[in-house]
Amino acid sequence: MRPREQLALGLIALIATACNIENEGDAPPRATLYFPNALGLLHDDPDAAARHLLVTNSNFDLRYNAGTLQAYDLAELGDAVAGCVEQGDEDCELEPGEFLADEIHIGSFSNGLAIAPGRDRAFVASRTDKSLSVIELDPASDDDIFTCGDGLRGCTRAADLGEDPETGKAVKEWIGDPVVIMTRPMSDWLPGRDDLGDYVMVGHLDGEISLFTQGLDDDGGLLDRFQLTGVLERVNPQLTGLAFDDTTGQVHLSFATVVPTNRGKGINRVAVSVPDRVLDSGEAVPDTARARIFSTGVLVLEGVGPRTDTRDIEFIAAPEPEPRALVLAREPNALLLADLDETRNRDGVGRVLRTAVLGSGPSRMVVAELPREGDALRVAVVSCFTAREIFVVDLETMLIRTVVPNLSGPFDLAVDEERSLLYVTDFRSSVIRIIDLSPLTDPDAGEGASVVATLGAPRIIQELQ
Repeated sequence: MRPREQLALGLIALIATACNIENEGDAPPRATLYFPNALGLLHDDPDAAARHLLVTNSNFDLRYNAGTLQAYDLAELGDAVAGCVEQGDEDCELEPGEFLADEIHIGSFSNGLAIAPGRDRAFVASRTDKSLSVIELDPASDDDIFTCGDGLRGCTRAADLGEDPETGKAVKEWIGDPVVIMTRPMSDWLPGRDDLGDYVMVGHLDGEISLFTQGLDDDGGLLDRFQLTGVLERVNPQLTGLAFDDTTGQVHLSFATVVPTNRGKGINRVAVSVPDRVLDSGEAVPDTARARIFSTGVLVLEGVGPRTDTRDIEFIAAPEPEPRALVLAREPNALLLADLDETRNRDGVGRVLRTAVLGSGPSRMVVAELPREGDALRVAVVSCFTAREIFVVDLETMLIRTVVPNLSGPFDLAVDEERSLLYVTDFRSSVIRIIDLSPLTDPDAGEGASVVATLGAPRIIQELQ
């Protein structure tokens, strides 16, 4: 589903409810999966198995007055899935309420979820909110994961729209129509400074990128709130992906539209600058509240045409010393293994090294390492929304290991590596499909990965078939 198609359907739903606009509507029932479109794994201990699965429900047709953010207990869910596998029940349907640990309301039309590196916050980007939503997390809790008190919409707080020093206006403008979100530590831009909190980048439908950071107080201490500190405008329309590259220290962007170049596919890149501020004590500290995002140019990816529709980028450590990038593409429908390092190519040029052909409509990608005897199998898992399939690609060979067919609308993905389970939002049927990946690492298993359980009861919207 292209971003503009999704927006058009959303506008139709919004217009359909406009005749009763003063009616606050019904709250979403507890433990209801309703057009889920984003997943995240929440760890208590980064070296242990994930403890909770976070799910955003977008309320895509505005049936309810809010979307929801849910946390599911992965230990209990994993035990139930193991029971489904043991019984060989191909239609094993699990009731969400039995595994729901916590739930809050968020804005409808949520279109992105990111978990902070410290696992103490989640960020949600929604098309109906006036800024980025920030949710405090307690990853060690059993049933109060969202630490806000009332458990409903008051649990989220909007990031500040900060002062614009260039125009003197009190606040910056939230562009709206967010389509992708990413969060990482500020040490990306200030190496060695692990005390400056995190930053969030939000990509918007028409090509803008918003930057949110945590500021410092008068004594140089880190503030708890996030604020909008910079907006990069008119990058390119239909932005689809953001990925930070440790090697170059830049964020690479993918787009569904054409980035004008003389050859190959253009990949825009951006970076962040942080000026200093002098405290009353005379000490100079990074002024993160005035961080700015700026363009660092366009990299040309040779080996594909300029009209290639790219959907996602992920940087990985290759078996050899040089890092590589995975680029998810449409037209052609393929996963591209690319070398984007200009020191090994001509200046401003990257190369496609190998490709894996996929089904139509590749949408999301996640890289995972599945445990096996002696080592781990490293794979890329790709959802193909139009083909209604999941592809698993072996990153050592770039060969397809397995294809999981016959889903309704697979979109976002999360791999529980320790349990070898894949969670997939099935958008069209409002459920989470659970796929057993363990046959990929079991030499005695005769079959590939398959759906072994479904969280929720499928509900099909005819217009989305």
